[in-house]
Amino acid sequence: MEPIRFLSLPAGEASNKILAKYGGTIVKQDPVTGIRGDTNVIGYPLHLASSTKVSERVVATLLKAWWDNHAELQSIHPQFKKWTKDVQAITNFTVPYHPGAVKFYRDAGVWTAKHDARMKEICS
Repeated sequence: MEPIRFLSLPAGEASNKILAKYGGTIVKQDPVTGIRGDTNVIGYPLHLASSTKVSERVVATLLKAWWDNHAELQSIHPQFKKWTKDVQAITNFTVPYHPGAVKFYRDAGVWTAKHDARMKEICS
């Protein structure tokens, strides 16, 4: 059985625009993860999806736990090293933030007018 292999986005102006808009990055070769050389991928460092039925309190509590303990999380799993406080509330999101996340990030002082504009854009 062949292991999973990640395919790189082709080089070029169109790909560069996509990578810039949607959080593209270059992943370095690592045979364990199926990367066979520098690979252009689209993705967020970490993304958590939730039902709208999850309470604001639950979402805010989870985010606070991650926010307050991110240094410990970074020592547990390498993906958390990319999820620093300055990139947790990204502005190029394509799925609306949960109201509990919006409240948490506002209270933490990282939610900006750019976030509000993006929410309005994708929710209208």
